[in-house]
Amino acid sequence: MTMTDKEVMDLLRGTSRWNTARAVFSGESARIEQAGMQRSPPSSIEIRRMEFEAVKKIATALGIELS
Repeated sequence: MTMTDKEVMDLLRGTSRWNTARAVFSGESARIEQAGMQRSPPSSIEIRRMEFEAVKKIATALGIELS
């Protein structure tokens, strides 16, 4: 189900795990995108490593421990 504009704004204004995880996702996706635009872009393995690191950070923000 799609969130309403009000629901999105309420989450953005708060300090919930939702908003923390969203902020982590936003930052990490920007980091991965910027890495791809470098003169010497990361290899596919390095990109996947960055993706897994991002997933771990998001899980941590949600209170989930990954092994």
